[in-house]
Amino acid sequence: MADDDYTASLHAVHDSWEKLTETHSALLHELPPAGVPSWDRPFAQSERHGARIEELLSRAPGLALAGNAYHGVGVPDCIHSAQQAAETLLGQLYPS
Repeated sequence: MADDDYTASLHAVHDSWEKLTETHSALLHELPPAGVPSWDRPFAQSERHGARIEELLSRAPGLALAGNAYHGVGVPDCIHSAQQAAETLLGQLYPS
């Protein structure tokens, strides 16, 4: 690869990273506090939390979240969440 091509590739990666971090930062500021509807539920999480996360993700292509804060509560849920996030990102990088 010629030096100019390499430099152009580095600039493109840097610009993509900057855009991703700007979008991520903006989305984090839009998240409302999770809130706890009541303690009589098994897990303290707002009913609207999942829908709000999905709405924000729909506005941030290239971003996928994994973990029990987003989908499920146990270790198996975390593993499944990570697998789905990886599949989403791979599907965006390598569309079939």
